[in-house]
Amino acid sequence: MRILVAGGSGFIGTHFIMHILKIYPDYQIINLDLKPDRNLKSIKKKNKNYTFMEADVQDPKITPSLIKKVDAVVNLCGETEDYISKQKERVFIERNFLTTYSLLEAAKTAHLRIFLQASTAKVYVSNLEEKNIESDPFFTTSIYAATKASAELLCQAYLSKYNLPIVIARASSNFGPYQSPKKLFPFFILSALNKKRIPLYNNGLNVQGWLYVLEHVRALDFLLHQGRIGQAYNIAGENELSDLELARLIIKELGQKEDGIEYLDTAKEGLTNRLDANKLYNLGFRPLYDFSSSLKATVDWYKLNNPDKRS
Repeated sequence: MRILVAGGSGFIGTHFIMHILKIYPDYQIINLDLKPDRNLKSIKKKNKNYTFMEADVQDPKITPSLIKKVDAVVNLCGETEDYISKQKERVFIERNFLTTYSLLEAAKTAHLRIFLQASTAKVYVSNLEEKNIESDPFFTTSIYAATKASAELLCQAYLSKYNLPIVIARASSNFGPYQSPKKLFPFFILSALNKKRIPLYNNGLNVQGWLYVLEHVRALDFLLHQGRIGQAYNIAGENELSDLELARLIIKELGQKEDGIEYLDTAKEGLTNRLDANKLYNLGFRPLYDFSSSLKATVDWYKLNNPDKRS
């Protein structure tokens, strides 16, 4: 199979490409991204089936020509929310919605087996009582989630109008090696490692399921081959934790004391996102990684790759 991975230099994209080339050595992958593929350089040197195209997905001269060469598109382009800093709204619109539009436009005249769209649990209504299933309504209160939901609706429109082979994957929040230090999970780890207090908004009560990135890419691989066209699937992090519970687990893993937690007065928008993945499981997918081992592996990786300790 020939696959175009849009946004393959990012956190999830890096792991997805590594996974695919390991499991399917005959597959060919084109990574289309403006971001350099720093974490894939060793693969680029050793594997002739990997090609990096440093270009804008929205370039009308490049993207259509690449899509015509492949059997599948996996859209991992996107901008997610940082824990502390606040990104400009335009960034989310550009990277989550307009990139999807450009890929869909280019795919209209191609002959794809599948167009796999990576989405998020945060498109759903926050539900304290029950886990979200795929038929639940969208209700977004952040620009990030709104652009991801809009990209999904656009995919559904192209499925209806142009019969594009769309499959949508809605995943819980990810964690694992190579993630940006600005994201919640590594931010907590690095704060503790560097003897800084872990800041918690809303008393640390925001709850979300945490999905190990290696589990996520296994599920994307499964849907690439087994997903039914026109369907959406939840990829759930079954490890549902409040931010406070997560901070305590990280502190415990590092052998530190809980006085490293700081409760901030500043309110920060937060929702409870919990996914029901039975639809995916009924298709045949089974999780492999347990949370405690994945947490340890992630903490150990950041111990060795602590940006504050690099000379």
